[in-house]
Amino acid sequence: MIVCRVEKEETELLHGLAPEEELNAFYRDENISALALIDGDEIVGCLIGEIIGGVYRVYWLYVEPASRRKGGAKKLIRTLKEILDTMAISIHVAWEGEPDVNEELCGFLNAQGFLREKNQEIKSYSVKISSIAPAEKTNKKSDKVVSFEELGKDFLESMQNDEAANEERMMPEGGFLNPAIRKDLSFVVVKKDKPIAYIVFMENGDVLELSTLYSTGASNTIISYLLYEASYVLKEKCDENQILHINAVSEGVEALVKYFIPDAIEVSNSYYG
Repeated sequence: MIVCRVEKEETELLHGLAPEEELNAFYRDENISALALIDGDEIVGCLIGEIIGGVYRVYWLYVEPASRRKGGAKKLIRTLKEILDTMAISIHVAWEGEPDVNEELCGFLNAQGFLREKNQEIKSYSVKISSIAPAEKTNKKSDKVVSFEELGKDFLESMQNDEAANEERMMPEGGFLNPAIRKDLSFVVVKKDKPIAYIVFMENGDVLELSTLYSTGASNTIISYLLYEASYVLKEKCDENQILHINAVSEGVEALVKYFIPDAIEVSNSYYG
């Protein structure tokens, strides 16, 4: 097997070996580079990434199943290292995957001398809906919990257009009107006609994502209440085999996730080499 650099005009050679979005980004962005793994007269693998902030970030690393266990991925990584060593640039590989995938990739990267990042900025977790067991309800008195579905478009539009508030609070990707939001599963705590906390779930292909978890105050009490309400609704409205993906954007959120969903498995990985 040999490794060769792929030129932009050769992008079509990688079709079927990488997602279209990665190939389109490679073709259009002059900063993104690609390597091809060639076995005989066939391209059987590739690596795509770019240098950002003095680090080469790998976006895609793939070898055809029939060509694995032959040192192809190792050859791609070693070739990249040889190129980058002349510039004193390290490699960063980050991904999210299920335990069996993670075990294989982690073992491979460890064997190539990569080190796992201990303090990841954002950790991701995965769990089946069937594994969610709601904890004891937190008592609330005057606050009102309303689903996005019940709030209606006008209220969501007012949240979307409140620029002053949105500068301070965490926004769901694409805003409160994003069609990917599951309005029946997402909730807002309303106090005096103002949203003071919310939990937002989005559909991403076959995966359900806990996209945003936010409260205006420093206390986790309201967040705990939202998680409690959401956990019951998830079990009522989702298939038990539905996968829920959660991004723990802070230590506080991570602690709450571990408390409410102790069976959630960390699926985020970050390695430097």
